[in-house]
Amino acid sequence: MEDLDTLTRKLLSKVREIKIDMLANDGKAKEDIEKALHLTDQIYAELYSLKLKIEKQEVLR
Repeated sequence: MEDLDTLTRKLLSKVREIKIDMLANDGKAKEDIEKALHLTDQIYAELYSLKLKIEKQEVLR
């Protein structure tokens, strides 16, 4: 099973691919895409923080 970091990086990669495709096809959606990308980056940061907390708890056991 893949770890949280790997899955999150795959998610970011897919979102960035979608962003490139949408920007190439329709400039009007740029603002929405930027918002979605920003939210995805926030999700990654939260997941990474959670991963670090889990690792820290496992070390403390």
